[in-house]
Amino acid sequence: MGSVVINSETRALNPLSATRNGLDGRAIKGHVDDYWIQYLSSSPDPFITGSWTEHTKGDCTGDFMGTNQSSFANSDGSTTFYNYSDGSPLYDYSACEPAHRDSCHGMKLFINSRGYALQSLGNFNQYIYGYDGNILGFTFADFKAEIDAGRPVLIQVAGHTMLGFGYDDSGSTVYIHDTWDYSNHTMTWGGYYSGMVHYGVTVCRLAKASCDFNRDGKSDIAVWRPTDSKWYLRGQGTYQWGTDGDVPVCNDYNGDRKTDMTVWRSSNGNWYIKGQGIYPWGTNGDIPLD
Repeated sequence: MGSVVINSETRALNPLSATRNGLDGRAIKGHVDDYWIQYLSSSPDPFITGSWTEHTKGDCTGDFMGTNQSSFANSDGSTTFYNYSDGSPLYDYSACEPAHRDSCHGMKLFINSRGYALQSLGNFNQYIYGYDGNILGFTFADFKAEIDAGRPVLIQVAGHTMLGFGYDDSGSTVYIHDTWDYSNHTMTWGGYYSGMVHYGVTVCRLAKASCDFNRDGKSDIAVWRPTDSKWYLRGQGTYQWGTDGDVPVCNDYNGDRKTDMTVWRSSNGNWYIKGQGIYPWGTNGDIPLD
């Protein structure tokens, strides 16, 4: 992806965050062309002063989050995240619109645009525990739980947003992408990064997709045919599991975020989970739940 010099400033490029004409095969103006002048510039966006048509938003996270956009009162290089001062989570805040955009709400809009849904109360901003004296904030243990569940967390430091993707209990270490380069970095939870104090997080929790056999976050079209005991997964293949008379069940039983091929056999009350084992639970006449 590389970098580019704009108005004497060198900036790293990432089309997922901000599209640009000529980047990643794009042949029309994008986010950078329409909204960027220079770091911390609060002047009207270039498409406004240049009197050209704004690009259709939708191809990068920055479009949805309001990043760099003067129409949301954001200077270049900035996004806005709202928080409750008592440390409790602020869920999917949109009351500030249309004058402003909470970027957590913007992340939800981006996720929805890609065909995914969030859990109920699945996106929020929150101060970390202890910041400004609060006793309700997000803890390092909370962060570890998100990571263990396969969910990266946005790390908010004063003046910048980074991506937290891992941890080490030794010294409460957080592994991050700081968005200024393409390397992995570390910081201490609740400490400082490049002189900026860690004050909060932004969390997005994807809703579980039913019958997601390839872990892409989307439900797969699938049937189980009792006459031949095969699972037919559209675009993925055919798999033998079960026998005539079994009841197919779709669920993730080992927490790897993939649906496990499972049948329940009423004749013996056994659950047969492909690749995991046989588990007796229930009796003839019961109804298995998924």
